[in-house]
Amino acid sequence: MTLTEGAAAHQPTAIVRDRFEGIEGLRGIAALSVLVHHTANYLSTAANVGQVGLLTTVLAHGLTLFFALSGFLLYKPFADAILGHRGFPSIRRYSGSRFLRIYPAYLAIFLVAAFALGVVWLDGAPGLGVGEVSGRMTDPVDILANVFVVQSYVPEALLTGIGPAWSLSAEIAFYVVMPVLAYGAYRIAGVTSKRVAVLLPAVVLIAVGLGTKAWIAAETSTLVGNDVSQWLWGHTWTAVVSRSLLAQADLFGYGMLVAVVLSLGGGRVRAHVATTTVLLVAGLVMLRVTTTHIASVYAPVAAGIASAFVIAAVAIPATTGTNWVAGVLRLRPFAYLGLISYSVYLWHVPVIWWLDEHDLVAGRGLAGFAVNVLVVSGVTIGLSSLTYRFIEKPALALKSRL
Repeated sequence: MTLTEGAAAHQPTAIVRDRFEGIEGLRGIAALSVLVHHTANYLSTAANVGQVGLLTTVLAHGLTLFFALSGFLLYKPFADAILGHRGFPSIRRYSGSRFLRIYPAYLAIFLVAAFALGVVWLDGAPGLGVGEVSGRMTDPVDILANVFVVQSYVPEALLTGIGPAWSLSAEIAFYVVMPVLAYGAYRIAGVTSKRVAVLLPAVVLIAVGLGTKAWIAAETSTLVGNDVSQWLWGHTWTAVVSRSLLAQADLFGYGMLVAVVLSLGGGRVRAHVATTTVLLVAGLVMLRVTTTHIASVYAPVAAGIASAFVIAAVAIPATTGTNWVAGVLRLRPFAYLGLISYSVYLWHVPVIWWLDEHDLVAGRGLAGFAVNVLVVSGVTIGLSSLTYRFIEKPALALKSRL
């Protein structure tokens, strides 16, 4: 019996996404965080040192927050099904929904950046400057790998195309693996404790992610300098593993645990107590990340746990009444930024490289950094608004028809 057939045999329902006030704004903050980090990384030398450098390094974990949000939002309907609160989601509808959400906007932005603007990675080897490795893509293997979003699985094509898009390979792999694990838990729930079964998919992913990170840490412990960068980011099979779902799995799992808490009735937590507690814990975890010498391979673990607490601060109290965190994130600027956040994530690095190539950056100091962030944000939001209006929104309309 196939996964789809098995789901159909158990009265599938369309995925009914719970409306969590403020989650859209949280997604917007994640996208803006990555934008600021990359602006500092590519355009502003002074923003990479001292306390400012510490902050911009932490902002890179906006991607970690994205992964945790995916785990939370996508697993919630499956967790409800495992606990018997609703029928098992239709895999066919789920797959179509994920495709329409991710692929049309990605393909449009990639084609414009790779051929019209000529601002994509041609050889994303560590240690090379942007100007040395970016331009219009002509290699047919790289083009096909990027069109089909498999560049992160081909060592020679790794880190070609839109720089941040390497994460889409891990994201899409999660889209495939999570329903399989959820269906296994759904079947197990019929013969064992549902509370145990609903935890299993998250526990499996967390175990895989932590195990892979431990292997990476052990293998890179004796390497120094550029050898570490080549191992983690070069055109090597080890880099393929370190960019894959195997190494990122736990980051999705932390968000899935928040979904489990809600499905088990976590929404009954009093709003002010939950908000204060989770924000305090999240702050302490991130403080630990920024003030100690945690190996870089483990830093995403702390950031992923912190992300889960932040998601809980927004989502759990929002089901019980007033929640000031969700209230702030519902404000129009945050909500709109969240609406276009996917396009912001894909557009901002090509924008940075185009501005740099045309000498339209303000400078490498802190004042220049502030101006560069404003310029990059303005151009990126403008392009993202167009992409959302003419690509994402029509695709989402098709998605809603599913």
